[in-house]
Amino acid sequence: MGNLIYIRILQHDTEDQIRIGNSYPINDLDKAEENIVALYEKDTAWCGGFEAACKQYYKHIAIIDADTLEVIRSIYGKKKEYVFIIENSQREVIGTITIQAESLPSHITICQSVREKFPLAATYKLQSDYNILQDPCPVEDPKSISGCSPEEASRRSFIAGSKYMKEKAIEAFKKDCPCWSRFEKGKKCDECSWLKDFRNSLDH
Repeated sequence: MGNLIYIRILQHDTEDQIRIGNSYPINDLDKAEENIVALYEKDTAWCGGFEAACKQYYKHIAIIDADTLEVIRSIYGKKKEYVFIIENSQREVIGTITIQAESLPSHITICQSVREKFPLAATYKLQSDYNILQDPCPVEDPKSISGCSPEEASRRSFIAGSKYMKEKAIEAFKKDCPCWSRFEKGKKCDECSWLKDFRNSLDH
């Protein structure tokens, strides 16, 4: 018996429809997985049972955190390759890493892989199948986020990402706003007042 946690079931089918179930409490993850598999076995008996249904109809089935939606345990999944673009502190690309996983790796897993190959890496970003890149995420020291609970790791990842995006927004504001010097003197104009409001909102 363990601590009470709230989970949901994530189901990703072969037609790329993603369904997330209602939240419910458990205190034994192994038992919860057994119950979920048993339920799928019953519901898919018409097509040969759980394993047969997975191969034919599903890409991924997992137990996820009810609040953060982070994968706690994968029940079934086909591994795919995730390619991450690695940059240094000057925002120059210094290489790539590839991680094979059933779902998008966690922040700590990515940081560990990046630091092993690129000790001086500053940020990483995911390259999608359509060559569209996400906003860079900071590469943290794995030692500072290892050994903590999933909730704490998610919290630290969120704080680090928020801090990085705040700095990025302020840099963009200073670069793009023609009236930045006036703002420093307590003035503002109609053209970019919304940018100042946005910058101020980042502090709250």
